[in-house]
Amino acid sequence: MMERLKMMPALAITPVIIVSARDGLGNQKRALDAGAKAFLQKPVDDAELVAVVRQALGEGVRKEAPTFYDLGRI
Repeated sequence: MMERLKMMPALAITPVIIVSARDGLGNQKRALDAGAKAFLQKPVDDAELVAVVRQALGEGVRKEAPTFYDLGRI
């Protein structure tokens, strides 16, 4: 799938985070070598997932939790 995304100009720069039930460094290495920004093993901690997504999108770490009126900054 990573190879297909790379061949599509509109999706080539889309950051990909792999979430897998498979363990092992081989799977993680293969995913990262293919271009994934991160590899998370299930079960995934919510806070970890949010942090990895923010990092993949290039956002800084926020110290406060977003509120309903703060959606424009998420």
